[in-house]
Amino acid sequence: MINQKLQKAQQKGRYLEPLRCGEHEFEVVDGNRRFVVELDKCTCQCGIWVISGVPCMHAMACITKKRDNAEDYVDDYLKKPVFLRTYSNNFRAIPDENLWPNGNFKTVMPPIKKRGVGRPKLSRRKGSNEPNKVQRLVGFRCGICKEVGHNSRTCKNKSHPEAGSSSTPGSTHHAITTGAAGNGTTTGAAGTVTRVLWFPSTPEGTLTRIESTNYVSTQPLTQGAPQPSQKSQP
Repeated sequence: MINQKLQKAQQKGRYLEPLRCGEHEFEVVDGNRRFVVELDKCTCQCGIWVISGVPCMHAMACITKKRDNAEDYVDDYLKKPVFLRTYSNNFRAIPDENLWPNGNFKTVMPPIKKRGVGRPKLSRRKGSNEPNKVQRLVGFRCGICKEVGHNSRTCKNKSHPEAGSSSTPGSTHHAITTGAAGNGTTTGAAGTVTRVLWFPSTPEGTLTRIESTNYVSTQPLTQGAPQPSQKSQP
């Protein structure tokens, strides 16, 4: 395994140009970059030799130019004598976990999870290096006029008039009240006494009946049509 790594690094180091700066110090040109190799300290500025313990391609180019043995520069913990010394001692047998002696230490339990104050948040807390959420490019669109910038609740172009007001310009505003049975009042199907109002300022008036349940029923009437008969209660 180690020999294969040395051969692979040696093949890559063939095309490098090591410049000797001392007995054990070299400067290796690798494309547009330069690396300093110190064979006596087993170091290279690329950092591969220190991490793996095996000379890198920059170090192999220097070792080949110096005509040294590459195995002498391999770290000792990767060699066979150190491996044999590590496993030369006998390993003790380990019994089953149920047979282990109990210590006087307390059992470590997971921390108690407490519920925070207020409603729990659905989204997690983002870090300082995370980007912010993309802002909405298109605003709210109204469902009535199909314009952007408001919704149907705040729309100013509502087609349905509110109760107690006239949607036709020029009509007279009248207050609608509910009174006892008498002149100008009728009785609904459920016995609720209501007052019928007539808007004469428009060519086609509107007969509006409002009961105590705030239910509005609108029916168009032609001008000059006979008004419904009014029944008074005794």
